[in-house]
Amino acid sequence: DKTIYDLLPPEAFEEVKWEHFREKTYGVLTYTWQLMQWADILEKLKDTKTELFWIDIFCIDQRLEPEQKMRTIKQTLTIYGQASEHHILGYRTLRRGWCLCELSARRDHTPDIHSGFQDAETQAEERAAIEQFNSLVPTFSNCDFTKATDRPVVKRVIVEAWGSENKFN
Repeated sequence: DKTIYDLLPPEAFEEVKWEHFREKTYGVLTYTWQLMQWADILEKLKDTKTELFWIDIFCIDQRLEPEQKMRTIKQTLTIYGQASEHHILGYRTLRRGWCLCELSARRDHTPDIHSGFQDAETQAEERAAIEQFNSLVPTFSNCDFTKATDRPVVKRVIVEAWGSENKFN
């Protein structure tokens, strides 16, 4: 089994205690796991202005039980809302409910959307998403969730940030 250290060396990571998190300048990344190549992620982020990035798969211990992970996920508004940069890997990402949850924290900032991927299948899906968005704007009501039980969790975060689902949409 490969680990994250096969992609990035251990010195690429900085552990920051939650109580010191707000003192840091950092960027956040919103992406979809499906068809995403880590080479694309690293390529898109290499010319950014910040040195630290919150990338959920690295920053949330994926071995934790769902209830334990949810403690961090409930901090989405804080984590994404205080970031100095917000990067989205592809328009296809905007179909995912959790990704829209992350976007809900950034009311006063337009994120950078990166497109153009090395993998042909990923790029084909990206082109399809762009065509879809020409006629259908992504909203909470038409986004996708892997688990139906995630929809009410994300809705609570969106309503907390925006006051209502309609204002967010």
